[in-house]
Amino acid sequence: MSQDISLSLLASSISSRDTHLFVNIINDVWGPQINQAQGYVPLTAEIMKERLNSGHAFFAAYAQPDKDQLEYLIAKYPQYDFAGEIPCGIMETIQLKTGGDINKTKLTYDELTNKGHWSRIKDETDTIIFVDITANSSFPVKGTGKKILEAGKRYVDNNPYLKLALTYSPDDDGSRWLHLNYMGAELSDIVIPQARPWYKIKDVRFTIYRKP
Repeated sequence: MSQDISLSLLASSISSRDTHLFVNIINDVWGPQINQAQGYVPLTAEIMKERLNSGHAFFAAYAQPDKDQLEYLIAKYPQYDFAGEIPCGIMETIQLKTGGDINKTKLTYDELTNKGHWSRIKDETDTIIFVDITANSSFPVKGTGKKILEAGKRYVDNNPYLKLALTYSPDDDGSRWLHLNYMGAELSDIVIPQARPWYKIKDVRFTIYRKP
């Protein structure tokens, strides 16, 4: 049976439980694939709060766990209250001023994200980058990634000041499959070598969402 997914544009006022669960979601998925000797710093609740306070858009998906999922979550994270809907995914974004020049977004992950801390959003942005989409590996809900991307696209379409939307995708077919095959993005020729030196796929290639 499919589970209903609700979507939220996160604010810094989210609960302590959800802040820590988003930290766990990101670390559980990215941590095993990362070479920490290359300078990657695991996400903490304090850094997560810095990101949420930056003014950039963070899209979250929530769902109600079934009985088996709830038992698993309670056993894995006994310190949290699992009443209500539980986070099942997140998309982190950053906005820039580019004037439509994609080459101005040729930044490494550390340059783009202020080494993972996110800098305060600037005035007069015109470009949004979908930096990372991360689904909850401890609470998988079918369709999470697609729902979050749809919310991101609606956000772009509903904000006239945003002229360009890009994804900061690892340069491999699997990472950009959803964008190209389901969401109508275009593959760009912009490659950023060694964009994530600590990740198993170090290069990034943008995909582009065109506004209707």
